[in-house]
Amino acid sequence: MDIGDITLDASEIKSFYFIEDVFSYTMVGKMIFTDNRGIFENGPLTGNEKIRLVYGDESNKELEFKIYKVNKVDQLSASSTDMEVIELLFAEEMFFAMNFFQFSKS
Repeated sequence: MDIGDITLDASEIKSFYFIEDVFSYTMVGKMIFTDNRGIFENGPLTGNEKIRLVYGDESNKELEFKIYKVNKVDQLSASSTDMEVIELLFAEEMFFAMNFFQFSKS
């Protein structure tokens, strides 16, 4: 089942950061958000989806990351709806080639 592109509102995002480290080859990050649309159940989030980050004041910058881990953190019970808090860990594409694939000479 493909649910297409999902745009999160700033009010749904509890925490979001990405790190570009001098000692690391790729950028990595983490996002924690409330899921009041049932993304976790209807997705399903398998860990192979992509996140596109667009930011900037005058000229927009766009970065794309790949999700490598999905955690369901907690379930909030509001007055009328139940919302889940989901944690996504993501990295640039090169991260996977450098950490999960093995290369050998033959």
